[in-house]
Amino acid sequence: KLRREGGVGEDDDEDFYEEEEEEAAGRVGRSAGPLVEKSSSGGRLPSGELQVSRLKDANQSEPSKAVVRSVQFHPNASLFLTAGLDKSLRLFQVDGANNPKVQSVFLEDLPIYRAAFSSNGQSVVATGRRKFFYIYHLQAARVERVHGVVGRSEKSFESFCE
Repeated sequence: KLRREGGVGEDDDEDFYEEEEEEAAGRVGRSAGPLVEKSSSGGRLPSGELQVSRLKDANQSEPSKAVVRSVQFHPNASLFLTAGLDKSLRLFQVDGANNPKVQSVFLEDLPIYRAAFSSNGQSVVATGRRKFFYIYHLQAARVERVHGVVGRSEKSFESFCE
């Protein structure tokens, strides 16, 4: 329920906030319309209720020992990445049952603030509070250190992947 801050609630205020809450829920439903409307292609979710079940944590085979700053699913495969302040980038094969770790990369001099798959899914960019960042090439299993971007003078790349 929505509640007014800084004031004393009255009975008529309750009705106002309940109506506002219903309007907000309607806006969410309208914005998700293309996902749930029936179509001839059959590629969309059926309208109505969805059943949801809890699966195993994606990183259950090797949880991080520090704050995880980034998580992302691969754009084309069933890979999941986690990265964080423990300086490790971890990749997991998501199957919903075991989610085994595929690869772990330790970047000795970079607590990772952001990590993301490239748009083509062939590499991962890892950034932090440093004047450099790393690119991990998935196919070659090779780490490349990049010393900034030509023509740019960032002192830190912690939000470079946003």
